[in-house]
Amino acid sequence: MAPEQEMIEGLKLAAGAGALIGLAAIGLVLSSALGA
Repeated sequence: MAPEQEMIEGLKLAAGAGALIGLAAIGLVLSSALGA
């Protein structure tokens, strides 16, 4: 695999993980705001 492809795959994984973490954080904020 070319280094460029490996870097793109790594960026895709990082973006996916970031999106999941962002969604989880938003969910926690919403649930705590609604539960308050």
